[in-house]
Amino acid sequence: MPRFFLGFMILTALQTQAKADCSEELKGILKRVLNSGPFHVDGKMSAKSHDSVLSADMNPPDAMHTRITTGNKTVEMMKIGPKFWTNDGKAWHQMPEAYGTIASKMTSSLEGIAPDYVQGAQCLGEKSVDGRTYLAYSFKLDMQGGLFSAQGMLYVDPKTNLLSRQIIDGEIFGIKNHTEKQFTFDPSIKIEPPAK
Repeated sequence: MPRFFLGFMILTALQTQAKADCSEELKGILKRVLNSGPFHVDGKMSAKSHDSVLSADMNPPDAMHTRITTGNKTVEMMKIGPKFWTNDGKAWHQMPEAYGTIASKMTSSLEGIAPDYVQGAQCLGEKSVDGRTYLAYSFKLDMQGGLFSAQGMLYVDPKTNLLSRQIIDGEIFGIKNHTEKQFTFDPSIKIEPPAK
């Protein structure tokens, strides 16, 4: 699996105004991402000298279509059930089902593993970003063995209680990165196999 894909799948500034430790509340927010129907993600990531644009349609637990553009090169990955395809910008290639199995395990494990590594979660109350009001949370994420560590902010839509924005400064496989994502939950999202 490309490292960007793993970094993309791992969902993740402590502030003095923090009201209280709210780890369970934040874990619930992260779990709802995978249990609230299809959603779209737009984002950007900076790592070393590379800037990437991220885009994905997700339909947990068994379908996803991700696009990562770095410079003038776009790499796409798609998973539907046990089937997995990649596109290096020239053509789609179906991969052995083992790839789809790995992706399935990664996705399902996010609900049980990633939230359990959340540390120092703080509820910051209402914060305004770009003219919109969100419920803001800060947190740290540390996975054993130096696989991934981060500190970040989550911004939740107070009307739906669903994740809307995410800002993370992290390190994955020793490479520092900055990631910003926006989430849109949309039941009309459908992921179809690539055209032959």
